[in-house]
Amino acid sequence: MPTQPLDILFCYAPEDEELKNALEAHLAPLSRQGYITGWSSKRLGLGADRRAEIDRRTKQADLILLLVSADLLASESLLDPELVRVLEKRPEDVMGVLLRPCDWKHGELARLDVHPRQTPHGEPVPVTSWPSRDEAFTRVAERLRERAQQRTGRLSGNPPPAHPIAALPG
Repeated sequence: MPTQPLDILFCYAPEDEELKNALEAHLAPLSRQGYITGWSSKRLGLGADRRAEIDRRTKQADLILLLVSADLLASESLLDPELVRVLEKRPEDVMGVLLRPCDWKHGELARLDVHPRQTPHGEPVPVTSWPSRDEAFTRVAERLRERAQQRTGRLSGNPPPAHPIAALPG
């Protein structure tokens, strides 16, 4: 049974950094439990070949988490040849997180699994339009947990932690 975590690449506009950080906080339990690992270009070290590392990470990722906003749609990120190929050939390898209202339902993005949703089969609702952003990010985390459980084959709600804590003497 495979036990490797789902390797996630965050793709977002710099203007959405604060929302990306809030999402990562909601995904931290999934990371600690060994369901996911995440990477974004913010983690590039000094002197790193930015383009080469992003291309490598895009090819390596099990899932690209596309944080959708008008700023992302206006950015060069969606024109990146590697991401264009992923969007064209493997929409199941990309999940959209609708951060802010924007005109995203056209072209390649229309085929994506986009969240958060107030009901399992409802329309995506932008994170910033929810009465509680925490609730919106929780819905995204729940969907990612489902996808990671499918990949890892683990269905337990309480998998062993990725870094077990030593038992206290006692």
